[in-house]
Amino acid sequence: MENKEQLLSKLIQLEISSYRRSGLIKTGKYLHEPLGYYMELREIYGQLNVEGLKKLLELKPKPGKLS
Repeated sequence: MENKEQLLSKLIQLEISSYRRSGLIKTGKYLHEPLGYYMELREIYGQLNVEGLKKLLELKPKPGKLS
């Protein structure tokens, strides 16, 4: 069973990957996330409980998989 810190880490990594890939789609090269992006996401997602984090991870598309 994953704890809250592990779930937060997975969720934030997905968000950062999505941000970088959006740059690739728009400009042909990966974007780097803005300074403080990780910490802002951590603060926001950190307000969720374990169940909320799990649900959000279930809803998010996984990198490289098309629905």
